[in-house]
Parts: sequence; structure tokens; C-alpha cells
Amino acid sequence: MFNKDTIAAIATPYAESAIAILRISGNKAVPIVNQIFSKDLTTLKSHTAHYGKIFDENNHVIDHVLLLFMKGPKSYTGEDTIEIQCHGSTFIAKTILQTLINKGARLAQPGEFTYRAYKNNKIDLVQAEAVQSLISAKNKTATKAAQEQLEGSLSSVITSFQKELTDIAAVLEAWVDFPEEDLAFESFTSILNRLQKTKEKMVYLSNTFDEGKKLSEGIKICIAGPPNAGKSTLMNFLLQKERAIVSDIAGTTRDTIEEQVHLEGMQLNLIDTAGIRETDEVIEKIGIEKTKQAMQEADFTIYMAEANNIPESDILNLLDPQKTLLVINKIDISHPRSIS
Repeated sequence: MFNKDTIAAIATPYAESAIAILRISGNKAVPIVNQIFSKDLTTLKSHTAHYGKIFDENNHVIDHVLLLFMKGPKSYTGEDTIEIQCHGSTFIAKTILQTLINKGARLAQPGEFTYRAYKNNKIDLVQAEAVQSLISAKNKTATKAAQEQLEGSLSSVITSFQKELTDIAAVLEAWVDFPEEDLAFESFTSILNRLQKTKEKMVYLSNTFDEGKKLSEGIKICIAGPPNAGKSTLMNFLLQKERAIVSDIAGTTRDTIEEQVHLEGMQLNLIDTAGIRETDEVIEKIGIEKTKQAMQEADFTIYMAEANNIPESDILNLLDPQKTLLVINKIDISHPRSIS
């Protein structure tokens, strides 16, 4: 249920920094902050910034702050909204927040400011989702996609689907309700064509889900292959650090190792895996099963093999050629054989 009380929260990450920001929203935001700020907010213009002091309940100065006042409905939430920029001490931020709560504000629930923006018709559900996508964007492409969604690009496409289907439904209902009237309806063939075109557009949009997920979460790349093929060496090279243990002993890697790296603006989620081979060793068997599972779940697999130990065709047949790169390693110290 939508609660119209006044909420407050620390908007910046909970860590020491140069600046911390607190946000207050609701119909009592001004009266509450007025009790602890050195200037009278009722005399201030909307969308202005003001330097002043924040006091605690004993009238002691908590911090010198910059206060931004945005009167509703011209604010993010559509309500009277105040942002307080203080020094980035976690103690100072928490003290100001507790003082606001003591004066009548309520601690906001996660996402409640965006929820209020939705309830007050400032954004729709698709745009609300875009806020989180923008916050968690890990590369330039994901940021751009989230910004376009927040600006309403996806919402307009969905609205066009709704309008087209509503128009078609209206024609069909008129056919049913007034079968004997001489009304100039579209032909049935025209209706089917419109439905088919709309369906194609919706399917196309639906098929972009995986691409959008890769943009926001990164591309999952599994590095697999037999033991001692150089998988961990490749992992360390891509990361530019010694993350995985490298050894001449086959079967050194027993479990999956996951790390992230950014390459040309794209996030890659690398997974180093246990070498695939026949073994009776229980722990190694578990690692090999996890390797196979990682290969199935990955967006792309780099399958590494030594030049003199290229996998047999039955193993290669298990790999999806559309999302697998076969890398032949150690060609300088081996006698490579051809792949049959």
C-alpha cells in the first residue's frame, strides 16, 4: 500500500568519502528539515542550493552542508524533496539521518524513492527498471542502453504495441456487435497482416533480451579443455594478474575460478575450470562435472588443447561451434596433428 508519509535515507554508498548525500521526500519534508537547518526553507525558491548548518536536537552543529530544495511536483518523486550534501563521514551521515527520523521522517525502504516516482506518474514501470539498470551498468554500452530506456525509448515501443492491438480489438468488437450494419471495416486479410507485423515486432523485441542481459551482466566466457593445456595461464594473462595457480602438474585446478575483466568497454566474466579427462579421483570428478556445467551455462567457450593432444572428434562434437573457439596451445614445443 502506498504510504504518503515523509521518508529519508542516505543516497550514497555507506563508506567514507568526500561527500555523502541524504534525501528526504514527502509532504512534511520542509517542516522536518526546517527544524534542523539554519535557514528557513519556506522562504527559499524551488530548485535552488543553499549553504548552511545542520543542528542536532541539542542545537549543536552536526555539519556544514549544502542543501538542495525541490518543490513537488517538479522533483524526482513528484513530492517536496530535499537533498543534503554533507561531509562523507559515515558517522556524520548517520547522525543527520537519525536526527531527521527523530523529527518525524521514516527510514525509506529499498527503492522507495523510485516507487514514489512511479506512483506519482513521474516514470512508468519500464523506466523504474531502467533506474536500477543504470545504477548497475558496468560499461559504456550498458549505460547508454539504460539511459535510453529511462528516457522512454522502450516504453514508447510497448505503448505502440498496446495502441495497435487496441485498435484491432475495437474493429473486431465492432464486427461482433454490429454484424448487420453497413460499416466500412478493414478486410480480414488486412487485420491478419497488421497482427502478423505486430507479432514480428514483439518477437524481435523479445529476442533482444539475451543481448540486453549480456550488456548489463557481462558476457560469461568459460575457459575449458584437458589438464595442463594452459587454461589458467590464459586466465592470468587476460586479468593481468596471478589469479589462478599455474603448475606443470596436471589437475592443479580442481574448482571453477571466476573473475571479471573489462575489454574495450565490455565486461567479460571469465571462468577458469578443471581439466577434462578420465579419472577415478573423486574430487577431480566433481570438478570436471562443474566444468561441463559451466560450459553449458556460458555464453561462449574457449576450449584449449595442446598441439599434440587435440581432442577427439567425439569431444569436439559436444561443443557448440557457434559459441566455441578451439585454441591450439604449445605448438612451439609439440608435434601437432590434424583435426579429423
